[in-house]
Amino acid sequence: MLTRPYQMGSRLALMVCADNLRTLWRNPRDPFARGYFQGEEFERWFVTDPRIILREAADHAKLKAVIRQIRLKRPESVPNLLSRADEIQIVDRQTGRPMTIVCAKCGKTVPRTNSRQKYCPDCRAQITLSQKLAKLDLARKAYKAQLAREPDHICPACGKPFRISGARQIYCKACAADRRRAKAREYKQKQREKERGK
Repeated sequence: MLTRPYQMGSRLALMVCADNLRTLWRNPRDPFARGYFQGEEFERWFVTDPRIILREAADHAKLKAVIRQIRLKRPESVPNLLSRADEIQIVDRQTGRPMTIVCAKCGKTVPRTNSRQKYCPDCRAQITLSQKLAKLDLARKAYKAQLAREPDHICPACGKPFRISGARQIYCKACAADRRRAKAREYKQKQREKERGK
């Protein structure tokens, strides 16, 4: 690395730094990432004080603000780290595969979190919500179809057959409304008697 031109070496330094920043973002106590920022390699390429990065590693908002301030010793050769970190594909050292994916829905490049990942976190949340709503809708339709197949129930109050519309329904709609009104009248009557007794 010492014999390469500065621009080529600085791009490699940015890749290594971005990889360690992602590791620190996921786990602020990672010993290898913390060791990189405390070592000579980071000091050789960057002007930012590594103690600030390590101090703010636990707070994502503050760490992002610190990342914006990280600069190379010769900033004219490559753009700042935040713009480069989104473009750089970190390659797994064992398999040689890139550790980022392109979201199948929005096309954004995001760090890979598992081997079956297809979407970025924002799209994944939207898709999960839509899948849950679709499952609820299917369950609701299946329940209504099951109720439609069931035979008519007989109302115990009036003796007329009726089609139930809920799992806890006992009376037909007219009798259920009468019973609710009767209970409300009874409750009000008891309340008046209590007030008179006082």
